[in-house]
Amino acid sequence: MNRDTLLEKMADVDMPAPPDWTPAWLIVLTGITLVTALILYIYARRIRRPHRNTHPDARQAMQQTQQQWRNGEIDARETAYRITTILRLHLGLPALSPDVAPAGIHQHTWREMITLLSALRYKKNTADHSLNETLFDQAHAVLAGNNESGAGP
Repeated sequence: MNRDTLLEKMADVDMPAPPDWTPAWLIVLTGITLVTALILYIYARRIRRPHRNTHPDARQAMQQTQQQWRNGEIDARETAYRITTILRLHLGLPALSPDVAPAGIHQHTWREMITLLSALRYKKNTADHSLNETLFDQAHAVLAGNNESGAGP
């Protein structure tokens, strides 16, 4: 048999239809939709969840810092570092921002507090910025989560 004869015999043979990939695409799209919905659900739950205190003994640590400062065991710079760390951990923030005040303290008071803490921590000459009991009272108000700072709006 030569090649032409074989081709003539195969001329009436129809090739099968290509496979229908519609079910496979539907499965893939359904999977992507379900994964996306699951991610959005988890993210929405995380946002709606009330803030958890990440540092449960923050009040105790603040009182201990205040007592050590009163006794002269630590200086103003170290005290400012500790107050900032305690507040940051209590609020669950990577850094304290003067722009957004937490519950328990007014925006103006918060901004003054953060400015004073920054001045005490980062400037060499802290004579102009004295640490006092008011700063501790404001920090305790933030830890308590209510308006005990006594400052106006």
